[in-house]
Amino acid sequence: MKVPPQELKYANDWLLVFLDETGHETFAGNQPYYAVGGCAVLGAHYEWVKAKWKELRKCINGDPEAPLHAADLEYTPKNLAAVSQFFTDRSFARFAVAITDKTTFVTNMHSMAPVMGMLKVHIARIVSVLPCSATALIFESSERGDQLVLQHFGELGLTENGAPLPTSHCFMPKSIREPGLELADFVASAAGTQARFYYQGKSGFAKDYQAVFHQFSAPFSQFFHIQEVGGSEQDHAAWIQGTRRSEPG
Repeated sequence: MKVPPQELKYANDWLLVFLDETGHETFAGNQPYYAVGGCAVLGAHYEWVKAKWKELRKCINGDPEAPLHAADLEYTPKNLAAVSQFFTDRSFARFAVAITDKTTFVTNMHSMAPVMGMLKVHIARIVSVLPCSATALIFESSERGDQLVLQHFGELGLTENGAPLPTSHCFMPKSIREPGLELADFVASAAGTQARFYYQGKSGFAKDYQAVFHQFSAPFSQFFHIQEVGGSEQDHAAWIQGTRRSEPG
């Protein structure tokens, strides 16, 4: 079940999972954190989500076809209100996992392994409550990151009522302006902002994090900050300790 890299084909009962990352997986340079965020939407609802995203583009950019990226957004009160309003939409789930260079590893493991392991847990929780016949995982493509994702994410291995759930993996470039990927970019960015809060010892929640994650409870809103990891690379971490947050408190 292959999805062409520049054309997304799906059925109404597929669960489309868009994923993006922020920071650096080895905490290089001035990025002491790494986060992966995404959204999950049934194929039957994706046209609605795309239409709502284009409305957000028009509100912020003045053009429904102009790309919208979190890194380029000035969080004025107007823009923050528009983003927050978009994320009140109940037709998609949002989730993310973050790690920092303060995370304790009691085993020799690449930092991506526990992040990908927790992402699988998030996606499995969403699959357990939605009626889907297959899952398509769509990662934003990057020259540096694609091979690392393939290495550390691996096969998802989901089941539905005890039967294997077909799962496909594909990469899509940012340049094609796929709304689902832009949405995932905002989720990942908000997770990265909150990870920086944790790294800096700040209390409370960042404004963009609140806009994205404080609208719903789990499993439709899931965020996990990894604080301690043990186990093995092959298991994507046998155990993980951290902070699980969606709503305030």
